[in-house]
Amino acid sequence: MRHPLPSTLYPKPCSSGIATLELLIAFALAVTLLVGATLVSFGGQSASLDVALGGQGMATTTNFQQASVLGAFTDWAGTIAGTPTIYKAGGDIYDVGSTTVDVSECMKGIGINTNWKSEKNRGQYLGLATLVASTSAAKKLGGDCSPIPPGDWSHPDSYNISDPIPSGNQGTDLDTVGTSGKMYVLLTTNKNGGSDTLFVVDVTNPQAPLLKGSYSKDDKDLFAVDAISTGFVFAVGASTTAQLQIVDISNPSNPILSAKAVLPDITNGIGRSVYYYDNKVYVGTQYVPCVGPGCTIFKNNEFHIFDVSNPSTPVWIDSIDVDRNVNSIVVRDGLAYLATGAGSAPYTQLKVYDVDPFHVLPNPITTYKQQISSLSVSGSEAGTSVYSIGNRLYFGRGCVPSTRNDFYILDITPPLPSDLSTARILGSAFLDLKPCGGPNSVDVVDIAAQGNLVFIGSGDTNPNNGGGPFLVYDVSTPSSPQPVIACSFNYSEKTTGLDYSEGLIFVSSESNDALRIIYPALTCSP
Repeated sequence: MRHPLPSTLYPKPCSSGIATLELLIAFALAVTLLVGATLVSFGGQSASLDVALGGQGMATTTNFQQASVLGAFTDWAGTIAGTPTIYKAGGDIYDVGSTTVDVSECMKGIGINTNWKSEKNRGQYLGLATLVASTSAAKKLGGDCSPIPPGDWSHPDSYNISDPIPSGNQGTDLDTVGTSGKMYVLLTTNKNGGSDTLFVVDVTNPQAPLLKGSYSKDDKDLFAVDAISTGFVFAVGASTTAQLQIVDISNPSNPILSAKAVLPDITNGIGRSVYYYDNKVYVGTQYVPCVGPGCTIFKNNEFHIFDVSNPSTPVWIDSIDVDRNVNSIVVRDGLAYLATGAGSAPYTQLKVYDVDPFHVLPNPITTYKQQISSLSVSGSEAGTSVYSIGNRLYFGRGCVPSTRNDFYILDITPPLPSDLSTARILGSAFLDLKPCGGPNSVDVVDIAAQGNLVFIGSGDTNPNNGGGPFLVYDVSTPSSPQPVIACSFNYSEKTTGLDYSEGLIFVSSESNDALRIIYPALTCSP
């Protein structure tokens, strides 16, 4: 795998199974690149001038680097990636450029480039590249945040593994988590006879995954999962009597039910999505109608919030009536971004709610539980997946005809306007998924992003016709996202879940291999 910085700075993917929180402790790397700063001697005076200017250039660059790193540590959310900022320094002798790139939610790359001219107009250049990590951001995500830059994904390939999931179990979702020096995949499945529905797979060695243990949820399918590095797994599924299941995997060989919770005041609310953030778990359900004289604002709500500061005793906090299927959830800085059913015209595929009663907004507290923003794009196809890094939100929907797009890049820099479709769509793409329409129509099932790459899983099982179950897009220029894969990397399986961790992609599938592990190869497979 090729990295933008020397590969010795990073562990090999999963080579030692280092957990994210362990890896991020006091993590800040600086690499100095001297490019074009060769001293050319035109006499003693020229050499002395070059040395003096070079020394001052190094000091200037280092000072800006330290200030940028301190700024990121001080205001992580406010350090926004984007267009380089140019400064003048040293009596206008030096042009200093600062660029920030979001590697992940817990890692930023900060580049400082300094240019100046010496005697006889000779150009000089000095660059510093720094990776800065936030343990606070990683802890809010429960350690579910990979610090490894994505490398080159133009030649993806799958490890030739023996699928550890029992035959006949169709994968519905997965999540990866690092804990105690090991890396695990938590994979949910449908109920297949007497089989279990949550599987714990040790992927510390990704070329030889090992099934450690499994758990069954009330003889019902599980549909969504999120795990944290303290050894707890949050899963939701088909049960209407205890939609949220919390499983303790501190002993991976013997997963046990730690707690379960029913969603209050809801009738037949099947869990569709789950998301952990900052000691809270957010649960989304299918659309549940609320009609008749007994219907109130507290009944049959599709979005629920639990306090899981102590995962063994979850406490229901509140709920919101979304009036749609809640298909995917992302929570950042007091706002919940929900990919939802489109409803009737005018269609709304993304809704944003204030979920923090103490959120500092223009009107603090009064916007709690209110919808503060939304996205409506043409067509009745539902919103199906969301993922965020920094000030960008990546949004996918059900497959569309070629006259519409199904992948969007949104600017979510606060404060948000009430309508995200006005000036907040940075770019979009048509993924050419098939089939579209009818009962077998497929979706953008899941999205993961790392650095300037976005990984997309879909239900398209016919990759030779365009699209495919696994796609990679470069979003360096968000107005024009570009496909990355240069090889014919095809497999006819419906992706149901996707996660990036430690330089690899982990995929759950509905048929054949329930677990697939994809890596960035150096060349195309024969």
